[in-house]
Amino acid sequence: MNPRKADLWNGAHGGGVRPDPRQVRTILVVLLCPLGDTLFATPALRALRRRFPEAEITVLCWASNEPLLRYNPHVDHVVACPGGLDLAVSTLRMFDRRFDLGVGLSRFGTWVTPFFRAAERVGFHVFDARRLGRLYGRPVPDVRNRHAIEYCLGVVAGVGAAPDGLHMELYTGPAEKARARELLASLRQPVVALHAGADHFPAKRWPPERFAELATRLASRFQASIVLVGGPDDVPLSAEIARRAGAIPLLDLTGRLALLETAAVLERVDLMIGNDSGPLHMAEAVGTPVVGLFGPSDPRNFAPLDPRHRVVVGTCSRGRRCIRWMNGPIRYLQAAECRCEAMRTIHVEAVLAAAAELLGAPAR
Repeated sequence: MNPRKADLWNGAHGGGVRPDPRQVRTILVVLLCPLGDTLFATPALRALRRRFPEAEITVLCWASNEPLLRYNPHVDHVVACPGGLDLAVSTLRMFDRRFDLGVGLSRFGTWVTPFFRAAERVGFHVFDARRLGRLYGRPVPDVRNRHAIEYCLGVVAGVGAAPDGLHMELYTGPAEKARARELLASLRQPVVALHAGADHFPAKRWPPERFAELATRLASRFQASIVLVGGPDDVPLSAEIARRAGAIPLLDLTGRLALLETAAVLERVDLMIGNDSGPLHMAEAVGTPVVGLFGPSDPRNFAPLDPRHRVVVGTCSRGRRCIRWMNGPIRYLQAAECRCEAMRTIHVEAVLAAAAELLGAPAR
């Protein structure tokens, strides 16, 4: 076990008898969170499966993040809720079901988990330990300056689930793979995907004119084909990039694909460059090299951990990043209104140099 994983395992929790794997037959994991946070939790799901190989693991999530769990081999059942009303209905439907273990692997999920009948619960540090009562028997140390993946692993370490690597996991199905293969078949290599969006956090977006300049220079210097990805809200950003980039090999798939189709496209490209948002973490999770662009969000919490990826961090004049792990509702809303200019301090040359390292060619 490497030192970073050993840290999580040896010092994460205090005393108490950990559940006997032979006695844990049913586990409920509550993952009511955005796309990136869902992927950050996948190493914890893997650790749970390794610790409790015979248990039936059910995940309660939003419909928006369900595709990221659909083919996960460590999950037996997924209950997806389109919205808050459906969550209430699902909670009532599952109220009579008893679980041996309840795991809150998201902030909101940790608030919801006590509504289900579980012999034992673990979750995020969202309660004052003095007022936990019977809600959570194993409070998590409130260490927020670690990576989100490590935080989630610290939660499940309390029930004896040792880390089995820090890598995220995302799986696509045969139909999505076939669709991606068809879409990219005519493109020359290398193929570089770009994502210019960042839902709810405009300050996390690198300016589209710089993405356009980057695309042009990648096409010129490395003969790269450019693929633009993103959801419906990202369509205007991608359209501006395509317009500014001019006549280069460019395929704009923004808003045209289902989530897992986007993942399958990211799985086939040679490199992905994007802001700190869902598609960046999706590319990392399917094993594609990435260049992550970070400004107001804290790279200690969210940047790729694998050294084969590259991270370019903008200068924050405030000295403290606005978007951090476990921010809480009020700070989350404040972060959405953040006007940090850190992304504008990231220059095209720095991103191009990082991309060149991963493409195996020198930047000129």
